[in-house]
Amino acid sequence: MMLAREVRAVFDLTPGAQYYGEFNSFASRSTTDPDPQQYAVYIFNITNPDSFVRGAKPVVREVGPFVYDRGYNRTNLTWSADEDQLAYQEDHFVTFRAPCQAGEHPGAGPGYSCSVMADDQQFVVPDLVFQAIYHEAGQLDFCQLASPGGHSLAADAWRAGGCVAAGSLLQRSLVDIFYTLPVIRSGVFDRHKLQEQVFFTRRTARELAFGYEDETLTELVRCDADAMRLDERLCGLLSGGKENCTVYLPKCRASGVHQELCNDVEDLQQIMEVLRTECPFQKVAPVRFKALGLLNTSVVNGNAVDRTNVVKTGKVSKEDAFQLKKRFGMSPVVLCPNEQGLPGDPCPDLSYPIQPYKDHNASLASGSYGERFQLQGTGRQRVPLWVDRLTRSVQLEKTNTKCTCHGVGTDRWELGRSELLNSSINGENDRYFQYGPSGFFNYSMANHRIPTFYSQPHFYGVDDKEVVDNVIGLSDPDPDAHSFYAEIEPITGMAMSYAYRLQMNVAPRSIQAGSLTKFFYHTETLFAPLDNYGGKLYVPVAWVDDGHGGSAAAASAWKGSLGVILVGKKWSEVAFAGIGALLMILGIIFWGSANWKRSPRVAGSDLDSNPLMVP
Repeated sequence: MMLAREVRAVFDLTPGAQYYGEFNSFASRSTTDPDPQQYAVYIFNITNPDSFVRGAKPVVREVGPFVYDRGYNRTNLTWSADEDQLAYQEDHFVTFRAPCQAGEHPGAGPGYSCSVMADDQQFVVPDLVFQAIYHEAGQLDFCQLASPGGHSLAADAWRAGGCVAAGSLLQRSLVDIFYTLPVIRSGVFDRHKLQEQVFFTRRTARELAFGYEDETLTELVRCDADAMRLDERLCGLLSGGKENCTVYLPKCRASGVHQELCNDVEDLQQIMEVLRTECPFQKVAPVRFKALGLLNTSVVNGNAVDRTNVVKTGKVSKEDAFQLKKRFGMSPVVLCPNEQGLPGDPCPDLSYPIQPYKDHNASLASGSYGERFQLQGTGRQRVPLWVDRLTRSVQLEKTNTKCTCHGVGTDRWELGRSELLNSSINGENDRYFQYGPSGFFNYSMANHRIPTFYSQPHFYGVDDKEVVDNVIGLSDPDPDAHSFYAEIEPITGMAMSYAYRLQMNVAPRSIQAGSLTKFFYHTETLFAPLDNYGGKLYVPVAWVDDGHGGSAAAASAWKGSLGVILVGKKWSEVAFAGIGALLMILGIIFWGSANWKRSPRVAGSDLDSNPLMVP
């Protein structure tokens, strides 16, 4: 009981507790800290894009780490009246750690010493923006988008079959105009070359980590006048650049040739009227694509929006101490599909926020903020942790592994196995859309409907061998290098070291070719070989080691405070035990002596016959 009070006095998040100073010191922590927190990014460069689109398995080469020291400013700290809740603002900042010099090596995370190379070199990766544009276009609700004449497309006598078909046609047309047309103009008519240029892009490590602008996406989101003339671009191409749709389409219909192409252009005209009027992409996608979406919020000016984080301090309610109650001013946490500023900002252009999972409770702000966990008095084997990258909390499970971090004994906690199970095995995961192989978090709904699945690096924890074997070039997963874990001091619940590691994968599928693609490349389907994998192809894009190798200063503070208490307590227990033993021995001697003096000597007894037994 006394120890529990001592722990609270030192490590609660209350103004008088010693740990509050450690929590608050992050406000002045800079990226020159000798023990910085870090993002380490590893990119999977696709080395066989040409053969992949022909049906070969993807071959990847892992490149990394690209290391970013990170910190955050915690400001405006205020407590509730009973000091049981702490509210604070939090801005993140990052600094790239320079490439290794000759003879240097980055080392193993967490706690990297340098980056493998500059972060401006490009790598071949799946084009996430193409995936976003394609999948968002298919979900646009044309029944709710009014045409310029005040009629919805559902009321039009549409050859294509109504609003759902409008989205499908728009998908195909966007591929035709933004991806197929440039290839045609470059004089390339090889179907495989077309597919390679559509599916892949070249991006730098920094772009994948913190986002980038894409010309096509920018045109659609900003409703660029030329981008909103897809129909006219198509008519111009088909007429050799001589005619607009008003002139070309009657000729096309009269010729009786390529009627499917003519019909698609006519239908596309109606779609473009709606797009020019409503500009729907403005509401479903950002100008700057987030990619891995690592937080770097200090580059954006704040405003009066409430993005306050709220965490329980442990002052009154012990059971949920150190757990978040709000993240960036929200609970549940929702996402803006066209977000361009800080998390928690109102969605621009009157867009509606989306819930990332099936029900809103799935993204309630909950779980530890990552540095402290409530372990006291419960004997618990599982603790919750909030993960920004997943917009949800996950459970860490205690293992039998004991560790030492800067001389402080810790227990190793790893990502709970049940968190990664298919929903047919663990029904709780139905709310997270986990319908594929066990070992993945499904983040597709939150990521512009791109089929996005997070796993631990190198598919650590994925049991389906077929999934693992469908990607060539990955080394076998190593628990030390690739697992998601925290090393937690068992009395205070402090995470002395941690590595919250996640790998982004995309699960691509074939798509229906547009009429222009069919006409020039004689194919009904793009990426048809992808269907041969039976839904078990997960192409890795990159993985992030969000880690902290342990602060020597924090360990020293622990030893100088609670460590001293524990050592003193141990020695006092030893001293009391020694005194108790000494008193017991003296008592036995006293008792024996008294009894000896009271005992009469009897002739012929052992005392007489045995000279060694002297009274």
